Amino acid sequence: MNKKILLIALLFLMVLPVRRALGQQDVESISKVKLHENALPKNARIVKEVWGSADQLNRLRLRLGIPVTALLNQVVTTENEQAQVNYVLTMNAAWLAEGYSNLVEIDGNRSCISVIDSVLLQIATPSKELEREILQSLHPDPVFLLKLKFNSLPQNWGLKQEWIFLENELAGLQNSLSASTLIEAALSQDFLAGHSKLVAFYFRCKNPGAASQLAQILASQKRVLNQMTIGRSGSLVVTIESQNVELNKKAISLVNWPAENGVQIFSVR
Repeated sequence: MNKKILLIALLFLMVLPVRRALGQQDVESISKVKLHENALPKNARIVKEVWGSADQLNRLRLRLGIPVTALLNQVVTTENEQAQVNYVLTMNAAWLAEGYSNLVEIDGNRSCISVIDSVLLQIATPSKELEREILQSLHPDPVFLLKLKFNSLPQNWGLKQEWIFLENELAGLQNSLSASTLIEAALSQDFLAGHSKLVAFYFRCKNPGAASQLAQILASQKRVLNQMTIGRSGSLVVTIESQNVELNKKAISLVNWPAENGVQIFSVR
C-alpha cells in the first residue's frame, strides 16, 4: 500500500510541472518579454507562435537537465530571412542560471542565448543581422550584448563555460570585490585560447561613476601569475585575465562595445 502511495506521489510530481506550464502566472512572465508585432525589427513579422506541449516540455527538461515550467516558440520572418525565438521559463532563479549555462554549452555555437527578466531566451537564425536586430528589440541586459560571440572567436579558441550571476551569486560576487553598491549585473566566460586559459567578466554598474570605481578596485587586486586587461565604457566594465597580455588584448578587441560611448582600456600586471 505504501509503495502505491509513493508511486502516485512521484507521478503527481512529474505531472505538476506540466500543469504549471499552463498557469496564468507563467504565461504572463513570458508574455511580458516576448516579441510583439508593434516592436519588431523593420520588415519583420511573426508568422507563428506556439506554446510548448507537455511532451516538448519533458524533452526540454531532459535536454537542459533542469525543471522547466513553460516554453513559447515564435517564428519571425523578413523578406529573405527567418528566425526561431524560444522563451523558456524555469522553476526559479537558481535553475535559470543553470539552464543558461547548459543551453550555452549545448546550442551556443549555433544560436544566441540570453536572459530577459526571469526568462531564458534563444534566437536561432543563419542571419547574424536578424539575430542582432531581434536581440536588440527584446532589450536584454547590456552584459549579454557585450560578451564574446562564438562566430567572432579565433579558430583555436573554445568557450568552456559561461555563467550569469543572479540573486545570491551576484551578492557573493559583489561582496568578494567589496563592490556591493556598484554592480547590478554580471556574466563570466571561461575560454581555452590555444593552450592558455582565459577568463572574461562583464559587469554593468549602476552608473559611469560606479563603473570607474569598480575598474579601480579590480586593478588594485593582487595577481600572482595572471595578467589583467580592463575595459570601461559608460556604466560597463569588462575584465580579461590570462597569463598572456597579448591574448588579453585580442580578447578585449572582440568585445561588442556600445557605439555611443568611448572605451578606456588598460592592462594591469
